[in-house]
Amino acid sequence: MREAFLAWTDALVEASPDGEGAERVRGPAAGIYREFSSLLEARRRAPRDDLASALLEAEIDGVRL
Repeated sequence: MREAFLAWTDALVEASPDGEGAERVRGPAAGIYREFSSLLEARRRAPRDDLASALLEAEIDGVRL
């Protein structure tokens, strides 16, 4: 998984702002989104002492973020 994440982030960083660059980042962005969605769902079911769990529990004035 680490290798895939590094490849996705490299693709995002290297993309140019033109239309072609936007097309090239669609796949890597979707991969990152899937991984973070999976991580957040896992932390909702079984919170840990980590940043993801803390962000899921965070509130401002009693309202979850």
